[in-house]
Amino acid sequence: MIWNSAETYPITKLHPPQLVDGIVHRPELLLAFYEAVTSKRLTLISAPAGAGKTTAVVAMHEAYPDLPMVWVSLDEGDDDPRAFLRLMLAGLREKAPSFGLQLQELLDNLPGDAPNYVRLAGLLVNEMVAHFSQPLLLVLDDLHRLQDEAIFKLLDYLLERLPANLHLITTTRSDPPLNLSRLRARSQMAEFRLQNLQFSIADSTQLLNHTLHLDLTANDVATLHQKSKGWIAALRLYGLSLGSRDAAARSRFVQKTGRIPHFVFDFLADEVLQQQSVDVRHFLLETAVLAYLTPSLCDALTQRTDAEWVLHDLYRSNLFLTLVDDEGGELTYRYHDLFKDFLQLQLRREQPRQWRELHVRAAHTLGQTTQAIPHLVAAEAWGGLSDLLVELAKVQNYAGFVDPRFEQWLNYLPQEIVAESAWLMLVNGRLLVQQGQVIQSEPFLQQALAAFQTTADWHGEVQAVSFLTQRLVGNDFELIDRLGELLQQHPDWAHPSQHIGYLSSKFWHAVYRPDWETADESLNAIVDHVIETNDVASLHIVATMITPPILFSFSGLAPLDRLRAMFTRHATDHILIKMGLLALTILLEFMRGNVEACQEAARDAFSMLDEFGNFGWLSLTPAFARFILNRIYLSQPNEYQQAVKEIERLLTQFDGTEIGTSRRNDVIFTLAWMHWQQNKADACRPLVLEMANWALYKDQEANAMMVSAMQGMLDGEWETAVSQLRTAIIYQQVDRQILSSDARLILAQLYWRKADPAAALRELAVALADWRQRDMPGIVLMEGQSIIPLLQLAVQKNVEADFARRCLSVLQKDKTPQPVAIPNSVESLTPREAEVLRLLVDGAGNRAIGEQLVISERTVKSHVTKILAKLGVSSRMQAAARARELHLV
Repeated sequence: MIWNSAETYPITKLHPPQLVDGIVHRPELLLAFYEAVTSKRLTLISAPAGAGKTTAVVAMHEAYPDLPMVWVSLDEGDDDPRAFLRLMLAGLREKAPSFGLQLQELLDNLPGDAPNYVRLAGLLVNEMVAHFSQPLLLVLDDLHRLQDEAIFKLLDYLLERLPANLHLITTTRSDPPLNLSRLRARSQMAEFRLQNLQFSIADSTQLLNHTLHLDLTANDVATLHQKSKGWIAALRLYGLSLGSRDAAARSRFVQKTGRIPHFVFDFLADEVLQQQSVDVRHFLLETAVLAYLTPSLCDALTQRTDAEWVLHDLYRSNLFLTLVDDEGGELTYRYHDLFKDFLQLQLRREQPRQWRELHVRAAHTLGQTTQAIPHLVAAEAWGGLSDLLVELAKVQNYAGFVDPRFEQWLNYLPQEIVAESAWLMLVNGRLLVQQGQVIQSEPFLQQALAAFQTTADWHGEVQAVSFLTQRLVGNDFELIDRLGELLQQHPDWAHPSQHIGYLSSKFWHAVYRPDWETADESLNAIVDHVIETNDVASLHIVATMITPPILFSFSGLAPLDRLRAMFTRHATDHILIKMGLLALTILLEFMRGNVEACQEAARDAFSMLDEFGNFGWLSLTPAFARFILNRIYLSQPNEYQQAVKEIERLLTQFDGTEIGTSRRNDVIFTLAWMHWQQNKADACRPLVLEMANWALYKDQEANAMMVSAMQGMLDGEWETAVSQLRTAIIYQQVDRQILSSDARLILAQLYWRKADPAAALRELAVALADWRQRDMPGIVLMEGQSIIPLLQLAVQKNVEADFARRCLSVLQKDKTPQPVAIPNSVESLTPREAEVLRLLVDGAGNRAIGEQLVISERTVKSHVTKILAKLGVSSRMQAAARARELHLV
């Protein structure tokens, strides 16, 4: 099985450990487990180490073998959402080989910004429904080894929507940060804790006298049982120590033994380790540094040739060694955690120098994999760790994605070592780019670039320049030219996606100069290149470009139509390309005035955002659709109030994000435009200054001038407003991007408000002719209902009449409220129920809803009751959450 990452998961993590001979049979416990795992969504087995959690689950499955089970053994290396999901997919593929191929593709191809992993659980649930119709157990063993918050959010989401035939079992040393109280309240969880797992006196007798053949007296068994509290590991430790004593010595030993847990390590040192031969003792200590033990790995580490037989004897002796896998290849074992911790402590106490040497040797044996990293860290072998991370960085930078764990790995190293390595500085900057912190990445990337240029490292220089061109830095446009030169110097080394990256950077830098001739040339070259190469990796890069500015090149919409055909061809198999196709559809359909098609694509895009998380800059396009579509049909005060709240929510989503910051100006403009439409001067006034503060580019300077002009109109300062709009028109002619409003249309509305229809029609005619030629009525539609009188005047005066009628046909479409279908349900909300739900989501009580809709409070209560029933929820809070989730509001 190929995993698109730096390493392959060992198959041993997907197989339950084998039970040792002589296990104590506990039919009542196994029956309780069986009843729990076949009836509850979650079976939580939470108890300290050595309580027999894993053994109990394996024994239950052996007692009821007809119940299919997927096993996933976790360790610290899985404490990353991507790694965790890949491991779960691998486990589920043990039962269904085609399981999760779409999700696997998504994990491998999502853009740099860290996605919302909770939403990936939606696709995982769909895959489960599609592949498994019979009962299936999914076991997550040693869940306590994971700490990443995103993993537990994902599991919470999964548990909320788990198919009825699937059941999750977790073994853990401490309660995980899941919503356990909700599962308890719904009776969807069974819990087994230490008191459920600990041995009874009968079990202790079975273990000590029948399995270990110690022939202890009933009093001695009771003493050990009491002192151990039925803790299985401690009882086995006792039994192991007692095995070499005669009956009298055993009794004396039992009576003098101290209490758990204060003596466990000393007990292991004096009564277990010291009882082994010198050869075995050395083997135990030396191999304690390993997470998993195979004969070849142990031979390499201990520099011996008989590890296979030593491991076999240790396992047969029940010396806290678990057989993890024996299916094909080498047998794989691991020590019981308590015993391994004890051995490591003893090694560090007795032979601190060898502790380091063993870890270095283990890292060397494991080679250039992430499995070697913990050993290099333990040995404080910073040079070796630096060399390994450099090699991993090269691989992952070329793959276009950096393992998020790199941040932690880099933190292990002294900062002076990181600063001396160009590749480590590069990967540090790449991580920041991936997280959307492009500005913060610049110092790291600049330092890496300088080092690569000094050493004439072509590969490194291409990577550094490529990442640096993802943002504008002063007048450093020569970086684009340098990237082009590097690719031309070594055309055989360059991948098609690198050329697309170069052309993409060239396009965006040209847009923001602005240099639209270069931008148009670059955009057409991109389209030609992806069509010619049919390269999926290149399409992934192009997908991230699908934001509103691409609409305004000299070539108009034609190259985007060609691009949409390419996206359509590959969208079925690639999630990122599908999102790109939806974004492209949003833009093209809106600009051509096909509002319903745009709305449908926007809904699908938001569903993907909810399911899969952030798509970086690509996420801006559905956001653009949301605040522009809000403007088209607004006419009544309550509609404006609702739209304003929606825009304010969008602003809070943008807060604190570099991507949101770059386009915040556009959202604030829409808010100011809505206040202007309602003649709310006091609400509009504070936005004038805020707009000026957020004007980062020429198109946004034009937005700031238009908002200032709107305020001027509201304050009666007509001449100032006209001057400001004339300036905005000049800015827009240079910049070409119209992402908020065409200043010519705002000027036409000014003259209309001023009762000068001739001047209004003159300004309107120029704008209508322009957008007719570009086949982009959407720019006119953005002015909403306020532009209707002007368009009617244009028809009356036969000024661009056909185009004006085309726009009117959209703006004057029948607005009779229609029922609102509830996704994934046969139910729908009546228009009145939809109104009540929107107010309910805003937090309004029944009385406030009744006053706003002019209906009785009793009628409101009736509507709310029906809404809750149709949404399948039991409270107003749940209804609000469900409405947002389904995009009903």
